[in-house]
Amino acid sequence: MSKKTSLVLEKFSTLFIYVWSYDFILKGIYFLEKNMKKIFFPFFILLIVVIFVLGIFFVNKKASRELFDAELLLTKLYVPQKSEIQLTGVYMYEDEGFSLPLLVTSGRSYDKMDFHRIFLKDSSHLQVMRGNDVENDVFQDNNYYYLLDSDSIEYPRIDTIWIGLKKEDLPNLQLIGNIGIQDRYATIGYSSWYLVVPPYKFEVDAKSFEFYPQKFWDYKNEDEHARNEYLKTEGQNYCQNGKIQYVNCIWSDRNWIYRWTYGEDKNYHLVRTKRASDFKILKSSELLGVITKDHKISLKFVGMKKPENKQTVIDSSESFIGMYQDENFVYFEIPNYWAWTFPVDTQTLKYEEKEIQLPGDEYPTDYSLLHDKNYYYQLVYHNDNGYYELKRIKKSSFALWDSLRSLFD
Repeated sequence: MSKKTSLVLEKFSTLFIYVWSYDFILKGIYFLEKNMKKIFFPFFILLIVVIFVLGIFFVNKKASRELFDAELLLTKLYVPQKSEIQLTGVYMYEDEGFSLPLLVTSGRSYDKMDFHRIFLKDSSHLQVMRGNDVENDVFQDNNYYYLLDSDSIEYPRIDTIWIGLKKEDLPNLQLIGNIGIQDRYATIGYSSWYLVVPPYKFEVDAKSFEFYPQKFWDYKNEDEHARNEYLKTEGQNYCQNGKIQYVNCIWSDRNWIYRWTYGEDKNYHLVRTKRASDFKILKSSELLGVITKDHKISLKFVGMKKPENKQTVIDSSESFIGMYQDENFVYFEIPNYWAWTFPVDTQTLKYEEKEIQLPGDEYPTDYSLLHDKNYYYQLVYHNDNGYYELKRIKKSSFALWDSLRSLFD
């Protein structure tokens, strides 16, 4: 903001405060009452009331939106890049088609395979390729791979119609993992110098290519420690590249690393990033759980330790996170990330649950706030990186003044 603009704003602020002062309003009303015709005086009073009501509505609406933007728990998704293009594979059942959209970096070369509708009177001869949960299994027979047989794909198998890919199109297929946050959206595999995401095949550098298979939990394994280690990553591979942690890393070559992610556009993306000198697959002990970029917060990892004289802020049995406080600190627990602590003004600390009516939504959206007299606190989950970021937002004392100032910024 320029010095001239700041001076104008300062003078405008002084004038604004005086205009809205009690003394000025009384003098103005008395003057108008004495000098204006009586017929105009009621209209003037009505105008003041309307302006005042609209001002309150404007301030409250902006303040409500600002509060929603400061909600405690937030998820940040991958931002689609302009250089990406959307591929859409389609398979048909009768007259209805089902699409499998996938966004990839522009300029990537790929081949597209055909889906085939296979009529099977008896599916007992099919062989399971991978999986301990039948809903996540993929199958094969002598001629076809049935890689779409999953609850995450709408109607992949109807009665005795199966959707298959010819084995001759996928020689020596090895399964790497799945694309999907909760359910399987697509299967990832490797077949003779091609990365496979049905119905697409992407050529790779065969000399330096290395893939990182997703891990699947054996539910027969009752080892609690091994189970906890698995839950830290849920079988996905985390990697470091250019000092940044990423999740869902699936393969690399001498020039690039490749991973999948979910974007703000509600599509899955196959992302290619230039390989840095520090690239490596991370061990569970190397993973970042919670970070902060605010060096004044003093965030500390405390493991399973809880304060002795704790006061519950958020009950972990009723929420995704558990939160406690003692005389000077807040302690919070996140599943698979253990407990962390940071200092707050515990005398004014407050947890609130609110709702807001967002444009276009039929029902209000619920959200929560954690704040003290100085700050709102946020835990932002970075879906692309697989960690939480603790942030704080400075409270604004003059919402209306902030609105006016934003017009000049």
